[in-house]
Amino acid sequence: SFATPSKKASGGCCGGAGPDGGCCKDNKVSTYPQESTVRFPSVLFKSYDPTQELIFPPRLMKKVPEPLHFQGRKAQWFRPTTLAQVLQIKAAYPSAKFVGGNTEIGVETKFKYMEYSPYVYLHDVAELQGVKITDEGITIGANVTAPVLTALLANIKYFAGNQIRNAASVAGNVATASPISDLNPVFVASNTEFSILSSDQSADAAARVVPATNFFVGYRKTALNPATDILTEIHVPFTRPGEYIRSFKQAKRKDDDIAIVTAAIRVQLGPDNTIVETGFGYGGMSAFTCQAKKTSEFLKGKRWGDKAVLDGALELLDEDLPMQYSTPGGMPEYRRTLAKSFFVRFWWDVIEQIKIEVEHDHGDIKLLTEEIHRDISLGA
Repeated sequence: SFATPSKKASGGCCGGAGPDGGCCKDNKVSTYPQESTVRFPSVLFKSYDPTQELIFPPRLMKKVPEPLHFQGRKAQWFRPTTLAQVLQIKAAYPSAKFVGGNTEIGVETKFKYMEYSPYVYLHDVAELQGVKITDEGITIGANVTAPVLTALLANIKYFAGNQIRNAASVAGNVATASPISDLNPVFVASNTEFSILSSDQSADAAARVVPATNFFVGYRKTALNPATDILTEIHVPFTRPGEYIRSFKQAKRKDDDIAIVTAAIRVQLGPDNTIVETGFGYGGMSAFTCQAKKTSEFLKGKRWGDKAVLDGALELLDEDLPMQYSTPGGMPEYRRTLAKSFFVRFWWDVIEQIKIEVEHDHGDIKLLTEEIHRDISLGA
């Protein structure tokens, strides 16, 4: 038989704090502190009204950010508020790590055990914010979190998750130079240009402009000088008459996943659908965002829609996008097939778009003709 527990509990969870020196659990007596009856003055708080939407405190929205500097045991943290301060910090600390949304650096420090110091947080630098629209295109501030334009929006829709999209900066995505980037192929294919300032320049100096086609030079390497340069703006041109662009992404799942292959393809057509210019940007096909230069050269001057032209382009894509069986990520044949299938989809999409535009133009001509006949009849 089991022995009856002693009423004395000198040890255990409470040390005999229960009734008559017994267990605290006897008679359901608890030694834990009871809920406090102290209340803060109600004047400090507004009662919660579930029928009203919670808003960000207006007083905090109006607060003007001030430059900050924190010094820890292992790292320093700067928060500049002007571009001049950013350049000054970069000149003093060439190894400074720029932080936008911390979506990439957070992974590097936590899982890859990389260490940086100092960190320079760019979110409150006014010159790096905002979007400007001109006749030629759109200029995106380096620290803007949401790109625009159709081809970019197509990829942004399935770019990471909502939290990442709302935090990650455009320039951070570009400068990270991931070989499987969703956005960089669009920048390459669209002839986007990047504005770059050096730490030995003033904030109002003329920036060095580098086309996206010359920006990515190796695995995680760009035209930026890590010791001196900062990417300040991204200039995305508008499409011209007769120009078409589309982006593609294939991943193992639709949402919030790293792509297997990404691509952006652009073509400008002249009279009789003659190819004037093309642009290709591929991710996941080499150590950095690559182009299909042989294919572009072959297509120039050919007629869009001829089957022989399509077949020739697909053959050259194999030469432009070679992949060894030992390539990181594996599946070289599958990835090459994906890359070519994106071009085939784009080929037929453009043909379909041309048909729609022609039908639309014919419809406008028909309406105009009917209006002319009606005006003549009324005049008669």
